[in-house]
Amino acid sequence: MLEMNMPPSFGTLFVGPKVGVELIDQFTLRAEDWQDDDLPLSYLFGSQTSTFSLPLTNFQSARSITINLPAGNPEKEWELEVYVRVRDCLLYTSDAADDLLCVDLGGRRIIKN
Repeated sequence: MLEMNMPPSFGTLFVGPKVGVELIDQFTLRAEDWQDDDLPLSYLFGSQTSTFSLPLTNFQSARSITINLPAGNPEKEWELEVYVRVRDCLLYTSDAADDLLCVDLGGRRIIKN
């Protein structure tokens, strides 16, 4: 009998806090509730806009990171998407994302959800 490898599933990406200043405040990105039969799982966190994608980590065993985030795309109301890519031990991956919006507030950009 042939069994197919399925990607990790049922997980989400938590991002907090929901409000902060880019490059100053620290944000926590946490992969939650990912399941797969082919353990261990590893996690790569990143950010992207419509014009660039930036991995923030390599694949790692830690399910969360705390990091300063860059500003998003000024042509898209400072939108910045953060994501997690989850990989099982057979290298099959799944993604989850969360959109953050960064707006100009008196010369300071505030990131909010």
